[in-house]
Amino acid sequence: MKLRFYPLWIFIIVAALWHPVLNLFGGEILYEDDFTNLDPSWGTPGDILSVKDRKLVLKPALNTTQSVLNQSNVFGDADIEVEVNLSAGDPVVAGGLIFWAKDYTNFYCLCLNANGFFKISHFVIDRWLNPVGWTASDAINKGIGQVNKLRVVTKLRQATAYINDKQVITINGQPPQGGGCVGVSGGSAQESQNTWQFANLRVIATASAAASSPASSPSRPSRQIVLRLHGSNTIGNELAPALCEDFLKYQGAISVQRKPGSKEDEVDIEGILPGESANPVTIEIQSHGSSTAFEDLASGRCDLGMSSRKIKQDEASRCASAGLGNLSSPACENVLGLDGIAVLVPKNNPASGLAKEQLADIFSGKISDWSQVGGPPGPIYLYAPDEKSGTFDTFRTIILGSRSISPRASRFENSAKLSDAIAADSNAIGFAGNSFVRNCKVLAILDASGKPQLPTTFAVSDGEYPLSRRLYLYAPEGTQNEWAHKFVDFARPKMEVFSWWTSGGEAAALNALFENYEKQYPGVGIINATVAGGSGTGARPVLQTRLAVNNPPDTWQSHPGWELLGQYVRPGYCEAITELYQSAGWEKAFPKALVNLVSQNGNAYAVLTGVHHGNVLWYNKKLLEKNGIKVGENMTFDEFFAICEKLKSIGIPAIGVGDSGIWASSQLFENTLLGVVGPQGWVDLFTGKMSWDDPKVKQAMTYFAKMRDYINPDHAKLTWDQAVKELMDGKVAFNSMGDWADGEFIKAHLKENVDFGWVNHPGTGGAFLIVADGFTLAKGAPHKEAAIAWLKSIGSKEAQEAFNTLKGSIPARTDVDKSQFDRYHQWSMGEFAKDKLLPSCVHGEAAPEAFQKALNDAVSAFVIDRNVDNFANALVLEAKKVGPIPAGRLEFGSQTIELVNPAVPPDAPAGYADDVHGAAKLNIIFHFRSGSTQLDNRAQADLNHLVDLLHNSTYQGRKILLFGFSDNYGGNRRNLRISKGRAQAVAAQLQSRGLVPALVTGYGKALPIAPNESEEGREQNRRVEVWLRSGQ
Repeated sequence: MKLRFYPLWIFIIVAALWHPVLNLFGGEILYEDDFTNLDPSWGTPGDILSVKDRKLVLKPALNTTQSVLNQSNVFGDADIEVEVNLSAGDPVVAGGLIFWAKDYTNFYCLCLNANGFFKISHFVIDRWLNPVGWTASDAINKGIGQVNKLRVVTKLRQATAYINDKQVITINGQPPQGGGCVGVSGGSAQESQNTWQFANLRVIATASAAASSPASSPSRPSRQIVLRLHGSNTIGNELAPALCEDFLKYQGAISVQRKPGSKEDEVDIEGILPGESANPVTIEIQSHGSSTAFEDLASGRCDLGMSSRKIKQDEASRCASAGLGNLSSPACENVLGLDGIAVLVPKNNPASGLAKEQLADIFSGKISDWSQVGGPPGPIYLYAPDEKSGTFDTFRTIILGSRSISPRASRFENSAKLSDAIAADSNAIGFAGNSFVRNCKVLAILDASGKPQLPTTFAVSDGEYPLSRRLYLYAPEGTQNEWAHKFVDFARPKMEVFSWWTSGGEAAALNALFENYEKQYPGVGIINATVAGGSGTGARPVLQTRLAVNNPPDTWQSHPGWELLGQYVRPGYCEAITELYQSAGWEKAFPKALVNLVSQNGNAYAVLTGVHHGNVLWYNKKLLEKNGIKVGENMTFDEFFAICEKLKSIGIPAIGVGDSGIWASSQLFENTLLGVVGPQGWVDLFTGKMSWDDPKVKQAMTYFAKMRDYINPDHAKLTWDQAVKELMDGKVAFNSMGDWADGEFIKAHLKENVDFGWVNHPGTGGAFLIVADGFTLAKGAPHKEAAIAWLKSIGSKEAQEAFNTLKGSIPARTDVDKSQFDRYHQWSMGEFAKDKLLPSCVHGEAAPEAFQKALNDAVSAFVIDRNVDNFANALVLEAKKVGPIPAGRLEFGSQTIELVNPAVPPDAPAGYADDVHGAAKLNIIFHFRSGSTQLDNRAQADLNHLVDLLHNSTYQGRKILLFGFSDNYGGNRRNLRISKGRAQAVAAQLQSRGLVPALVTGYGKALPIAPNESEEGREQNRRVEVWLRSGQ
């Protein structure tokens, strides 16, 4: 065992002897490369990186920035220069010289472009920061093919940049402890691949390096320590220092800097507070393992404890005996963030993943050779954190259980050294916090079904990754250290949720989401950033301003469809969350139609909290009954206006409107328009098949004008919820509003069908105008992990049930417990299942923002002049500007024919090829319960959509073919009988709707579309497919 370490120790001794030599002589060349060939320290040659004509050639992929580091050579203060040439590509895109590089997660870059601009960027973890923004400089040789010499001279925390020997900027930064490496960087445009050439790289020792010999270092002055953080190496390595630096700056400190402590894994953060003292204040960070957090808290050696695991009972008892209070309480235990423990191997290891049981066998010593887990023969060498480590405690709890780790394992306090040792040993395996991957390869952990899980941000944040954990900061109860109070408040994550839910019912529903989140993820603070204004009229402009200046909230409310995709996804403000849908299994829980509405190019960008019914006419039941008026299950416009006229004759405003924000009047018009043109007319309007000056549209405008004769006189000064309050108070009879109004009734404890009732807006029976709400993940979210956890929580059954029972909407999920919902919700769920689903224009789903605004403006003008021609012409003009809108945004359930003739599989049963010849398959499949010919709950809406499609003139005359299939449970004869029965069940439903299929047959368990080994696969195989063939 010891023999394996001899080469490593020799390397350390040589490095220790060599490193001081490099620092002794200012002006000595430390490293140079004329690129006659590609030094292996730069990487492997290929399409992206190569050497040609004594130049390092870098060709980044489209729309990416490629950074390449020479990590084999590490320097302290140095004079670094390289010649840079953009020989081909887009002159706007930057490239340059990397310096102060700790590794690929932390480095600085002096960049320029061929248009004459430069900047200095600081790359940290996964984002670019800009200490120096784009600056024009006449020192730059402009143009494609022009060579520029970049030079950076570093001295302690200062870096001075030169371009073509002209000094352009000096910055203060954060050089890596122990020295950094150099590298180059270059980018390509979205539609143009750039070619970057680098030549004559040279690194020279500076005079300050000679002065930095350890032997001549002055003694360290005494420190004014204001705060002491001890414990976890995972937290103390980078997270705590970064937080402390930002914290001191937030307190107004200047000259904030890191200084190495007296021991390894110790660092001080210093800063000067102007006006208080000329001497710096210091925050002490010691990172010797999570258990030391509680040892040092109990003994009084630190003020705050950092731990990558929860406090143990014996540790809590010891701290309580020391007078620190109950550290397990929410007041003392603070969540800093989420993290995953990565299983690491060297990059040349062919393994891709291991099961938890295999990991347990490996680290307990039961498995000792790689051939036992499918690898090439060779001993397995184990690496692990030491006994003080919270990372080890978590791994032991989740993976090892009651087993002990093998005594053959090499143990480390420092996670970075552990990772580097694994990378250098071809037979190694180990584990460390996710931030210590460095030069290792990460293995996936296989779940019970064999699905691999990697410690991605999504998998860690939503808890799907088995070795997910939380990082904690423990503060003693009643501490007298004000710095500790301030730091905990500063460091505790405060996820910002941005919305416009401010009315009584809305606020109650939003609080239900917050409570569910805090129950699942205690210790994470929430900033409830609400901006008043119905339908987001006040919030969206504020949000757009924040997004434009790169100051996003972590997550914000959005309507799906055009609002989400056009205003937020296309400009790049949102991050895709498809991985969350996959890991949480939401493909089965959320209807595909709704998922499509938040998706673009196959990626989902929001989680829907609920679905509102937009075209509901609410009424005060007691008021109508008092005046002898009854409302049936549906209402025509004639019936509605007759009631309005009767109420007007006795001095009662029939219709309540609160249009201090014009959107409420626009909604009244939208519902009226749908009631006149019908579902197909609605689609035709937005796809350009019907003009906005069509007689039907003008009829709707005339009806809308007539409604203005019956509205409340104070409408202009009321908000939407105040108008609903007038309905509740009996001041008006009706209010045409989405069922967020029901949230107000619930909040006021009104009784259904006693105090209030509802019906579809006149003429809109059979149509469901969707107004859905969802939340996004901001690109560059300040608290990304917390935001992902928020999205997972609001998509859960518990949250959807709690939220929608208060909000008035129905859950976006279809697997909720419907018995928890009141009679209105039950009615709306039924309507959603059978009605034609259509998107709202007023709420940003059916049309782009420009048309939505034009509609509001036209309504505002029409309310004043009631000129139908002007109203219609304004919408005609705007529709021409916007152009036709894809029908897929409008017909949620509509299906399209695949314009392909699928190849007949070689194992297809007899007769199948003849049956499908000349036919095309629809993107619609009917599913069934196991062993049954009964359609599942989704079938009713799908049948309605299919009938609508087949009645369309485009598809009339086509022959309908129905093919039934089964899973592989049971014998062939039984499966054939069930598959035919399923096809006949769909045929009976179509026949009852006036459509007679030309062919109805079944193929049993043939042609499965998914593996039958899992229940999910078997469910997909129990199906009926619908095909169409030309009638000629």
